[in-house]
Amino acid sequence: MRYVEEFRDPTAAKSLLAEIEKVTNQIGATKEKPVHIMEICGGHTHAIFRYGLDRLTPEGIEFIHGPGCPVCVLPMSRVDECVQIAEKPNVIFTTFGDAMRVPGTKKSLLQAKADGADIRMVYSPLDALELARRNPDKEVVFFGLGFETTTPSTALSIQQAARDGLTNFSVFCNHITVPEPIKALLDDPYMMLDGFVGPGHVSMVIGVHPYDFIARDYGKPIVVAGFEPLDLLQSVLMVLTQIRDGRAEVENQYARIVPEHGNPISIAAINDEGGLQYSELEEEISNYHLNNIMNGLAPSMLINFNNGTPNEEERTLIEQRIYQKFSGSSNAGKFILAFNDDPAQQATIEPIQESFRKDQHPSPANVQKQIHYASNLGGCYTQS
Repeated sequence: MRYVEEFRDPTAAKSLLAEIEKVTNQIGATKEKPVHIMEICGGHTHAIFRYGLDRLTPEGIEFIHGPGCPVCVLPMSRVDECVQIAEKPNVIFTTFGDAMRVPGTKKSLLQAKADGADIRMVYSPLDALELARRNPDKEVVFFGLGFETTTPSTALSIQQAARDGLTNFSVFCNHITVPEPIKALLDDPYMMLDGFVGPGHVSMVIGVHPYDFIARDYGKPIVVAGFEPLDLLQSVLMVLTQIRDGRAEVENQYARIVPEHGNPISIAAINDEGGLQYSELEEEISNYHLNNIMNGLAPSMLINFNNGTPNEEERTLIEQRIYQKFSGSSNAGKFILAFNDDPAQQATIEPIQESFRKDQHPSPANVQKQIHYASNLGGCYTQS
């Protein structure tokens, strides 16, 4: 098959393996002190074992299997939340097939389906969107899962639902971005890594620059790789060459598929949906504050005079004098002198607890930060 068999050519593979062995020896890597190369993508791990690349490469190279499939790194609590949503009445819960058997603390989605929940396997969020059209009396929930490879399709489906006016379609979003797990691995003092084979499909969406921090901040080489045996062998050779030369750079072996700056349409879709919830949150917080100010009762102190009830004129005069003397920012820090013949008749001041507590809600500054982050997400994926 054209453009596939060329990347499985045995003669070319032998040539690359010979060069890999040569550079490995130049580095001085041995079985006892190997070079540790992490392949980030689960597709690469599969290809390494399928083609026996871990046995063909020198003993001085050790492959460390990275985050791999996002389903595999899904917390069990997220599966529990999926089951809880799926078991609600009038809900059709949709998911990719590989998430069906992932166990939660009590059951998997497959077990929940066997127990009666309406859980359906789909191949795309657009399939879930079609279910929402056909079942207007049901709430159709799509389990958004995967790295940046699948995130655009989820975002585009949300946009399509909005255009179609579908109010019974929603997404339980559990998409994961690749750079953060890599950073967590690099920050682990017990993780010994010398270089990375970067994910090909993810990079097709986001480009190569989101990995700049790996080389710049941690001094580790990374090479974005394809999935055929020659792709992986060439990528390993490129990583080894950087190590030998004392370089740490982001290189793109998979340039026939991966553009430097990624896919701008996919990135734009992610950006639009990434900040939506925070924009809505800002609007709701603003409405809450505005209505609380306009309609709410919001005094801060209750002053009790325990020496009898004055008439209306006296009450008005006392209120005016207290307001003039003690309220407002210009009176901050003033003290009150009180004289009493009987402690039982002394005035008391009680603070009134605010109904709206700032620590229960995101601060406006944090909400703005999240909106700014979402609107500039494409910037970190597209800038050179």
